[in-house]
This record gives sequence, C-alpha cells and structure tokens, in this order.
Amino acid sequence: MEEHNAKEVSEAAAALTAAASTEANNETGKKREREENEDENEEEVLTLSDVLKHDEQLTEAADAVLGDASDTHCSYPMGYMRQAVYACMTCTPDALEHPEKRTGVCLACTYNCHQDHELVELYTKRAFRCDCGNSKFPERNPCKLETEKAATNPNNTYSQNYGGLYCNCHRPYPDPERTTEEVMVQCVICEDWLHEEHIFPATEADKPDSNTETASDATKAEGMEIETSSIPAEDEDTAPVDDNAVFPEHFDELVCLECMQKHPFLLAYTAEHSDTAEVVEEDNAATESDGIAEPQETDQIECTLKEKQKQLEAEGSTTLRPTFWSSDWRSDLCQCSACVALFEKHGIAYLLDNEDSLHVYEANAREKKVASDEELAQRAFASKLSHEQQVEVAMGYSLMKNNLQQYLAGFASAGKTVRAEDIKSFFDGLNQTKRQKTD
Repeated sequence: MEEHNAKEVSEAAAALTAAASTEANNETGKKREREENEDENEEEVLTLSDVLKHDEQLTEAADAVLGDASDTHCSYPMGYMRQAVYACMTCTPDALEHPEKRTGVCLACTYNCHQDHELVELYTKRAFRCDCGNSKFPERNPCKLETEKAATNPNNTYSQNYGGLYCNCHRPYPDPERTTEEVMVQCVICEDWLHEEHIFPATEADKPDSNTETASDATKAEGMEIETSSIPAEDEDTAPVDDNAVFPEHFDELVCLECMQKHPFLLAYTAEHSDTAEVVEEDNAATESDGIAEPQETDQIECTLKEKQKQLEAEGSTTLRPTFWSSDWRSDLCQCSACVALFEKHGIAYLLDNEDSLHVYEANAREKKVASDEELAQRAFASKLSHEQQVEVAMGYSLMKNNLQQYLAGFASAGKTVRAEDIKSFFDGLNQTKRQKTD
C-alpha cells in the first residue's frame, strides 16, 4: 500500500517537474528574445510566481471564451446564444467581398468538420447559432455532428469579422504587417474589435459631415421633446480626437463611435449623477413652459432618460464620442415602457439585461469550467483506485503540498527567485525520501 502511494506521488511529482521545466524553458526563450542585446551567456531565471501567473492567465482566458462549450456536440440544437464562434475561410473564401456568404461555426465543428481548414477565431458573439453545413457551405463539407439544420440562420448577424477583418482600419488580426504591440478592445454593441489607437477618430477627415445626428437631435426624433437651442452649434458634432480622446484607466465595456452615432440617446447616460429629487422638481417646474411631455400615468417606472438628457445639455457634453462604462452601467438604464420600446426599436434591448454582459458570461463560464474539471477529476480518481488507495494517495499529496509550501517559504523569506532546477531538486529529494521508506 505504501509502495503504491509512493508510485502515485512519484508520477505526480514527475508531471509537475516536467511542466515546470517546460514553462521555464519557454519563458527563458521569451526573455532572451527581449534581451538579445544583453550578454547571451548570462543565466536566465524567473520566479515561480511568474510561471504560475502566466499559466493561470492562459487558462483563465481559454475558460472565459469556451466555458462549458462541448468539443464533441454541435451547439446548433441549443439555438441562438452567446458562444465562441469561428469563421472558416476555406469553406467560405468569398466572405469578405460578399457579406451574404459570411458564416460562423461552433467549437465542436471546428474540431470535427473543419480540421486543417483556415479558421478565424472571433472570440464570442451574442445570439449566434452554428451555421456549419447549412446552405452557405459547400455540399462536400456537411456538418458531421448535426445533420438536421435549416438552410440559414436568419437571426444571425455577420460583421466584417466573419471575413477576417477587424477595427475601423479593416485589418486582419494578428496583422502580419504590424511591428508594434497590438491591443484591441471589443465594442459591446457591434462586437467588433478596435485597436486602442483607433477608438477615437484620428483626423478631421474622420469626422462625419454636418448632417450627423447629435445626441439632442436624436432624442427629439425619438419623441423626447427637449430644448436644444442653448447648445453651441460647434458642439453638435462628433468629437475631434485632440479635445475628447480621454482613455480611462479602468472600464468594463466600450461603445464605439460608430455605434454611438447609431444610438446617440445613450450619451445621456454619461451625465454625472445628481440628486434625483432636485432634477424632478426642476423638470416639473419647467414642464408647462418647455412643453415637455408628462410621463404616462400608466407607467409605474418614472423615466430617467429625459432628466439625464437635460442634465447632459446643462453640462455642455452633447458631443458624440466613444463611451466607456463601468460594470454596473446597465443597471442605470431607464426601463420605463417608453425607453424599453426605444431600446427595442434600436435593436439593443439586450443592454437592459445584465446577464448579456461579457464579464458575466466569462464569470459563469469559469465557474462551470471549474465545476466540470473537479467532477471529471473526482470520477477519474474514483474509477482507478480503491477507497484505501484513494486515502493513501490523498495523504501523500497533502504531505507533498505541505513540504513544497515550506520549501518555497524559504525562498520567499530570503527574497530569492525560484528556478526550474530548484523545483526539480525538491521533487528529486521527495522521491529519494519515498524510495528510502519503501526500501
């Protein structure tokens, strides 16, 4: 029994040693590329926290995108939903020039139906249904996982991403011609990805013409009778980059400039919070003179959009621009009957649903992935070992974990970095101890 325990722990130690060594070699190679002008003979070291942090980031990124997506079952039967989507350039080579030919497939279909094809990873898309094998695909490449599919999915929407291009610069990602770091941010509405440097218009040529609808103009067009004569004419345009290109340090969601131009009433929600009672009192006093329509008596939710619009105009902030939002901004969106109808008319009613947000999707995906991994590990553990063996292995693993923590604590207290050979040395010593016990 003790001999079996030693074997299991030894195998676990060997696996951890190999993983640590591989990661160390990879990281060392990256460091040498970044420091090619330094002494090539200098020994490269990295901290264990670097290795663990890098591995954790890669794992979390994958879990956030894929969540509990199956790699063996097509997602088509589940209908329209947010999921990881891929475009196959091999099956639809004309997708860029012909938008009607654009398609997307789920994770499982990339593995089972599009092996060795040129695939473009689109991250996640909301309300998307797998197209694999439908009428847009060549007959020679049907879906192998789900044969009963409609000819098309009419509720799917296809941006330039499905043709392999991104941003308002219309370039592929990664861009083979780019020599600088490529950082991109996804718009919460169109779900296109924009380079950080392209979020704001760069030149006067990028600004729309004088017929561009402003936030106040759009509000009036939607039935919100708001006085706009006090707004300077030069402000009723799209912001030039020099005056308004303020990139916040922290934000959770972005609405790009193009989407703000399509849905300019959203700008009202950027107005700074104020005492609601004061705003309501001022609005009531001004109702008769300004001709602002009273809220419907049957509507139990008081409209806040009109109040925010007046506050925005008072602040002189009606210039359309890209907007950056915190994680709770959707909770501030007015949900009176008139505003719900407004969101539905603009096709963005999903903004009223907090569950639609990407960070909620990612959090749920991580939770499902962790639960799934734990269940699989428990099943595998229970299927191979008897109860006594499970107890012995668990005790051995616990002992190894405690010893490793104590070993690393010495490095931490001394302020030393942990090298790959240090980890290997630890497990070599652990294996030697186990061999002595079994002998």
